[in-house]
Amino acid sequence: MKKLIVLIALLSCTALNAQELMESDYYVKIKSGVAIPLGDFAGNTLYESAFADPGFFAGIDVGWKAFDRLGFIVSGDLAINPVRASDLGAAKVAADPFLIDLRTRSEPFKVFSAMGGLTYDSEIFKYLNINSFVSIGMAYGETPYTLYKSQYFLTGPDYFEITPAGSYGFAYKIGADLEYDIKTQWGIFVGASYMHTKFSFKFITNGGTGERIENKKVDLLNVVFGIRLKL
Repeated sequence: MKKLIVLIALLSCTALNAQELMESDYYVKIKSGVAIPLGDFAGNTLYESAFADPGFFAGIDVGWKAFDRLGFIVSGDLAINPVRASDLGAAKVAADPFLIDLRTRSEPFKVFSAMGGLTYDSEIFKYLNINSFVSIGMAYGETPYTLYKSQYFLTGPDYFEITPAGSYGFAYKIGADLEYDIKTQWGIFVGASYMHTKFSFKFITNGGTGERIENKKVDLLNVVFGIRLKL
């Protein structure tokens, strides 16, 4: 009988230890929201600004809580910002004395990013937590395809287009999420982050005989809502 009790106790301890080992410190966060352009990215300066409006944001984070409060994170994000075509057309008309009118259609400006960094958890109470993070990495930007219908004072093309250009740049972001644990394995959160990067886009001009470089700073405030799943 004593041996049976000892055996049951050992099995119970083994089961508890196994459960602790099965509890993972890895998690996934899936989020979407709005990408708000800031600074030159939202400005109206020809060749420097992007004439960007608030747009769609989506991202996924994979994290590891390595210590009690400190952890590591890798993330992939996408921001799609529509372009104010009327403002872009007006800026081109103002810059060209022979251009009378310009009707503009434009696709959105796209920014993809992949980063890694550190996280820090600050518990407010048992089920509510602030997850702060700072990350660095790379971003890829793609300018929109733009079609113009023009009217010149003397002679000029009736239509012309600007095809997309792409560029890579160093990027960083900082932010925080307010997390609420609904169950042990999952919860919801709202958050905000600031991302900065800079691109140099090369455009072919004069029928392929010349080129123009446009340097654009991208500053985004991303406001999101998402779910957090413990792996």
